[in-house]
Amino acid sequence: VNPAKDVDGLHPLNVAKLCSTSTHVGSTKVNWSNFDSVPFHVACTPQGCIELLDRSGVELRGKDAVVVGRSNLVGLPVAMLLMHRDATVTIVH
Repeated sequence: VNPAKDVDGLHPLNVAKLCSTSTHVGSTKVNWSNFDSVPFHVACTPQGCIELLDRSGVELRGKDAVVVGRSNLVGLPVAMLLMHRDATVTIVH
């Protein structure tokens, strides 16, 4: 599947982009507080979880977050999105 058409966000390139912190020279930082500006697909359920927290007014920066489950489709992407928002994440399974 072409990474640009990978709406599930499971293509290896999309997963790599989600896991990247963009700290190396020449990379562009992603604005993780605005999903419209993310230049690749993120799985819809993890994105929805973060959107729910945003719309509820939860400030994630500095918070301790626990993610139950480490699946490739939900658990790990949610953990990465929380870390991109500067939350401290613990994954339990």
